[in-house]
Amino acid sequence: MLSKTQRILIALGIILAFYCAIICKLLFIAFSKHFDNHEITSRYTNKIKPPIKDRNGAILATNLHTYSIYANPQEILDINEFITKLSSFEFKDLDKKIEKHINNKSTFMWLKRHISPAEEHKIRELGLSGLYCIKDIKRFYPHSEISSHVVGYVDLDNNALAGLEKILEIPQYSEAKELYTNIDIRIQGAAHHALSNGITLNEAESGTAIVMDVTNGEILASVSIPDFNPNASQYADQDATFNKASMSVMEMGSTFKVLSMAIGLDTNSVSLNEKFHVSQPLTIGRFTITDYMMKSPIISTAQVLAYSSNIGIGTIANRFGIKQQIEYFRKFKLLEKVESDFPEVTTPLFPPLAKWNYASLITMSYGYGIAVTPLHAITALASTINGGFLISPQFIRNEKQTVKKVRVLKSDTVKKMQYLLHYVINSSATKKFAIEGYCIGGKSGTAEVLQHGKYSKNMNNGYFFSIFPCNKPKYAIYVAIRHPKKNAYNHYITTGSITAGPVAKNIILSIINIMNIQHVKGCSEIEKVLN
Repeated sequence: MLSKTQRILIALGIILAFYCAIICKLLFIAFSKHFDNHEITSRYTNKIKPPIKDRNGAILATNLHTYSIYANPQEILDINEFITKLSSFEFKDLDKKIEKHINNKSTFMWLKRHISPAEEHKIRELGLSGLYCIKDIKRFYPHSEISSHVVGYVDLDNNALAGLEKILEIPQYSEAKELYTNIDIRIQGAAHHALSNGITLNEAESGTAIVMDVTNGEILASVSIPDFNPNASQYADQDATFNKASMSVMEMGSTFKVLSMAIGLDTNSVSLNEKFHVSQPLTIGRFTITDYMMKSPIISTAQVLAYSSNIGIGTIANRFGIKQQIEYFRKFKLLEKVESDFPEVTTPLFPPLAKWNYASLITMSYGYGIAVTPLHAITALASTINGGFLISPQFIRNEKQTVKKVRVLKSDTVKKMQYLLHYVINSSATKKFAIEGYCIGGKSGTAEVLQHGKYSKNMNNGYFFSIFPCNKPKYAIYVAIRHPKKNAYNHYITTGSITAGPVAKNIILSIINIMNIQHVKGCSEIEKVLN
């Protein structure tokens, strides 16, 4: 049995050990607190990124100063108290996370990123050991969905995940004061509004609209819907964040007839004064090529485009042949990724060149058998009316750099194409897209969607390519409406002229208003090409 003195000594030892443990804990906290603050500040908080601006200086992406909170699990004296006091801040599975970090002997865990100053004040007042608030940086997008795909977005740590934000990962741009783009947020907003309306009215699945300055390749607007809020990108699904303007490949239907006509004119395979007999279908093996609606058994070259004759354009393609088609498609950059400063582009889909045959020649002449992105389409189509130059689409503003222009068509061919596209808009079928006092040109396209190896008669995509002014082209617009539904609005017709055409016209009307473009006396000079 222990003596009284021994019992006292044991009790004092226990008390001393208890206080030693507390002192050691306090010393550990003091040391680790200094270490953590230094580490968090230098290693974990976000760095300031250059703001992204439109061509006029409007902010598209900027930085907000926020607060973030973290914990050192090894410094938490009372886990139950810690969890109870933080319960009102809605931390999911906080008890499990803390226990895991304690077991792993971790000295750091994020609790919540980018909180408001009011939240930071409330959390700081809790006075919990092991809980810290630090200053942080968050990326903010004032135009939200309107510019989401073109500007892109970042994760919680400001790492770029999409769009022009990826450009800022390159040292040349990351160290710059700011990044100016060619986007005009006013035109971007107008295109977004027009496209959103078109998709809703046609009950379509998705859509794209691009506006290009054809004189220098500058992209003034690029819209892809469905879109998302880049300020809350964690809630967006994969389809919403997918940029269909530059990443989704589609068969572009009759808008490709513009390219085929340009090839035909450029190779002297067709003249403007010809007549085409289109009463008899073209035969490809066991398949026959017919026209959607035959207006007349004999049509002119201009009417081949105006009436969107598959037979007429197929006849022209047969004249210039497979070799010339491949050569010009290469010139138009339709067989590779678009050369652009935009970081998200993809490769077109088409059969191996060695397997191109008569069927490929004819079907590709009117936009089937080859799938490209809308960015491919507008880049190639712009060359048919801008003087004959292929100009890579430019998203980033660079006034010091000379625009690279590669001639792909003769100037005489371009003048004829300007006339033809103006003729198309002023023909009876598409006259509704003409705008009084302005020279407008364009061409619609429709493509049935390939499903289970067969083209569906009940599902299609609608397209519209438009230019203005025709006599001195400046703006090109390309609109794609994907999987529109037949309804009362479109009179149960889902062709490109019905679904995508009105969107293109509304974008043009907005550009006219935004840029204060004045009326012109007429477009009679375009018709001089016939003389």
